[in-house]
Amino acid sequence: MRPTRQPLGPYQHLTEPERLVGNLHRAYAEHGHAVLGAELPTHPTLADMITFNQGPLPCGA
Repeated sequence: MRPTRQPLGPYQHLTEPERLVGNLHRAYAEHGHAVLGAELPTHPTLADMITFNQGPLPCGA
């Protein structure tokens, strides 16, 4: 899966839109019959989030 920049429509107001990518990874995993709540591979998910964000993810911690 390669993330691409798409109009966010009604979700434009979200302050962390890169989280949509993580949610898509979860949805695809569960649609593919993964156990609900199963751990996802971290590296590919975060890599796609960084690509979508066009740079490092912001961290407020």
